Formats: sequence, structure tokens, C-alpha cells
Amino acid sequence: MPKVNKQKKRKAANLVTKVPSSRAASRGGLWPLVIGIVIAVTAVAVGVVVFGRRHVNTPLGVPPVISPNMVNTTEYQLRLWGTYRSNVYFGVRPRLPKSLIAGMMWFSYNSHDHSIRHSCEHGDKLPRYGWLQHDGVIFGNQEIVDHGFTLSTQFVKGSHDSWTARISGQASIQRPQLISLILYLYNEADGSSIQATANSKQAVTQVTGETVKIGRYRVTFSETVQKQSVFNYLVTEAPGADQLATIVKQLFRQTPPPYEGWPMLATLPGSVDYFPSGGNTVPNLVAYQVTTSFPFTVEMAFESGDHGDMVSQPPLLMGTQLTQLLDVLSTQFNDQFEKVFHMYSNNFTDEQVNFAKAAFSNLIGGISYFYGSSRVQSPDLTQPVDYWPTPLYTGVPSRSFFPRGFLWDEGFHQIVVAHWNIDIAKDVIGHWMDTMNWEGWLPREQILGEEAMSKVPKEFVVQHSTNGNPPTFFLTLDHVIRLMKEQDKLDIPYLQRLFPRLQSWYNWFNQTQDGPHPLTYRWKGRNATTDRELNPK
Repeated sequence: MPKVNKQKKRKAANLVTKVPSSRAASRGGLWPLVIGIVIAVTAVAVGVVVFGRRHVNTPLGVPPVISPNMVNTTEYQLRLWGTYRSNVYFGVRPRLPKSLIAGMMWFSYNSHDHSIRHSCEHGDKLPRYGWLQHDGVIFGNQEIVDHGFTLSTQFVKGSHDSWTARISGQASIQRPQLISLILYLYNEADGSSIQATANSKQAVTQVTGETVKIGRYRVTFSETVQKQSVFNYLVTEAPGADQLATIVKQLFRQTPPPYEGWPMLATLPGSVDYFPSGGNTVPNLVAYQVTTSFPFTVEMAFESGDHGDMVSQPPLLMGTQLTQLLDVLSTQFNDQFEKVFHMYSNNFTDEQVNFAKAAFSNLIGGISYFYGSSRVQSPDLTQPVDYWPTPLYTGVPSRSFFPRGFLWDEGFHQIVVAHWNIDIAKDVIGHWMDTMNWEGWLPREQILGEEAMSKVPKEFVVQHSTNGNPPTFFLTLDHVIRLMKEQDKLDIPYLQRLFPRLQSWYNWFNQTQDGPHPLTYRWKGRNATTDRELNPK
């Protein structure tokens, strides 16, 4: 028996050593097998990572909804410029990435708090601010109530590549007050030129420059201010649109009182070589400061074009001509509001109608343009990755707290907007749908660009591809298609481009958000143990 057992053991040992059948393996023992397994496992792991990366940030492979033909239409081009910076109290930009932006800051000398007002902040504790009238295309009228005074910002377009902004101030208390108003222009694109022309009083009369996408441009300033006023300006470089107010504050200098009874002033220093990006000596920021008392009016008129004589043409809309046009557009807004919403014909009071006009104007006036890459996370990845760079034309839920695109909010927003201007609603829907990845997933909260990112806590930045929002755009599209038919504007090519994306979106919901019963859905990603959290984090 012992002899037989030894033979069996030898055979078993031989079987073990012969598992790697290749001659090399039998000579080298188990190491080639181990190495082969390691290589195979590594290849699978790399494949999973690569697949996951492609899975979450690869666009859906169908033609975009916002097609070149759509971009070239008159309706689209008329909305090139607008008040598309809802995160600030007043800001203007084109629907172009890395372009020229304009805006406003101010601070008062009448309190111990001389903080700059720029981005919409709860901490500013303004009694009220918002649009009273806004048509979403060429006209807007906003009122900002600060402590002791009220600012009015009015915006109007003369054409797709020209616009004028008027900022007026009125005191609401009797005692003397001083205010510093700062209007600025900032080039987001590297290498674009910008320069300021000032008179002997340091008042900026013009800003000129050139960008690749806009071409040559000119901004002309005009002011009607009190006799005792002080003018200053700044020409420098800022590292990003989210840091403009910081740069201005850092470069203020203390100036002795220029008039009896005035305090020490915080003024801008002129041309300054302040280049935090390191070594770049090309200015990209011009800020114009007017320190005065109430009442006052300052206007800035923008023109652009590639014609050689553009910079010698007179401003299109300023002074009396601007006042007349604003009156006409205000009347047109009121007439269209009644035609669309029928409030007076339904016996609403003036107070109720004005409230509704303000609510609607803040909805459509909050529509903004963003450009950048979302941070996204797939279950197959251990770390978030960047989505592809994408533009987004969208409304926002809140200018101060949520100045960015929210997927399910926008479906409700555009139901109202579509009744006012169906082209805007189609444009917004198309921009959202063009951010769909190849799974059919849409990032539910889109934080694109420096300014949007600066307003979001880190824990809310990353968007998870397992999470969605209720598909409210299906409600919007029901309204849009019905309105298209009523207005005899059925846009078949637009709907044909949209359909594959709607189909992919529908399939994504059925594959990832399905509920416990047929044709039911669950909102994945939410904390089911609390009644205080509506959205997934």
C-alpha cells in the first residue's frame, strides 16, 4: 500500500506541474503563469477605466439640435448679445465662449460698510432688486434698491452687434450721499486687445479693442452727473471673470477729499502692471469709476464690426434717442404682456399686473449663457472626470443662490417662456439636449465656467451619471409643439434633430430610473431617510 500511494503522489505532482502546457512554462515553473494572469487582470482594469471614461463624457453620436443653420437665422443672431450674466446685478455678454463681457459694480460712502456690490449676494441685504420689464431679446429695465438710494439699469439693442446700457441713480433719503459707480469691460480670451481713452479729468470717453470672435469694437461713455464729481479708471489684467471685484478692491488707493465735506476716497489708479497670472503683460480689464452724488446718469454704448471705418462712426443709441427708444420698447412690452397673458381682460388690478410683469421679467431676464466642462462621475470610475466643453443657454432658479442651469427647473421655466417667445424656448431646449452623453444621460445641474463654479460648494460640483431629474422638458415640448401648430411655425427639421435625443433620454430613464412596478420610476440618488432633501447630492 505505501508503495502504491507514493506512485499516486508522484502522478498528482506531475499533473500539477504540467498545468502550464507550454514548454517555456514547464521549464520556468509557475512564474510565466503568474505574470500572464497579472497582465490579463491589468488589461481588464485599464479597459474598465477607459470604457468608463468614454462612457460618461462621450457625446451622443447624433447631429446637434443647435445646428449651423439654426445659428445663422435672424432670430438666433438677434439674441447674440444680452444680459446673459444673471449672477451679477447687471452684466452683458455675447453667446460666445471666451469673449468680451461687461458689467457694473458700486459702493456707497454713507455707511461703515463700503463693500463692493457686484455679484448677487444674500449677504448684501438689499431691500429689493430685479427686472421690472424684460423681453428676453432687445430690452430690459431693472430696479435695484439699496440703502438710501435706488439704481435703475436699462438695456437696449440697436442691432445684433450693438447695444447701450444706461445706469441712473436716485436718492431715497434727504441727506447728502456719495456713490462710486464702476463700469467695466473684460476680455476672457487670451491675447485680445483692449485700451482706454481718458480726458484731462480722467473720465474715460472710449474703450476700443479687438477679439477673434467679435472683431473690432468700441464702447463710448457719456455721463450726466453733479458738478462735484471725480473720475478714475483702471487698465490691468485679471486672471478670471470670477475675480474681477477682488482685483478692483486690491488696487484701490486712498485719495484725499477733493471737495469740502467729502470723505477720503477709494479710487482706481489708472494703468497698473498687476499680472497675477505671471509674466503676461497684456491688459484684459478696463474699469471706469464715477464718484458723484445723486441724481446721476451714466451710459455706455457698444458697437462692433470688421469695417475699417467702424471706430469713426458715431454712437448709435445715447441721450435723447435712447430715451425715446426705451419709452417705445416699454410700451411694446406692456402691450405684448397683455396680449399673451390676458391679465387686464381677466380683471386683475394694476398692482397684480405689475407683480406678474416683474415675476415674468425676472424669469426671462435671468436667462444666461455659460460655457465650460462639468465635473462628472461614473460608477466605473474612481475619480471624477471632465465632461466635454459645451455651451449652455438657460434660465436659472435664483440669481443669488443658484445662478446656473438646473435640468428639471428649466422644463417649468420654458413652459412660460414658450408662450412669450417660442424661439427662445426652442433654443434653450436644444442647448440642454446637446449636452447629452452617449448613454442618454443629461447632467442635472450644470456648473460651467469660472463665475458659475465660484458660487458652488465643492460637495455639489460633481454630477453623478446614475442620478437624474424628472424629465420636465417633455411637458415643455408638449406646449412648444402645440404652439408651433397654432402659430403655423411647425419646425420639422428642429423636431427631427431633437427626436433621437428624446428617444435616448427616454431609454436612459427606463434603464436606470425604473421603479418596482411596470411603467413606474424612482428618483435615484436621493436620501430616503430624510424629508429635508429633495434633490440628489
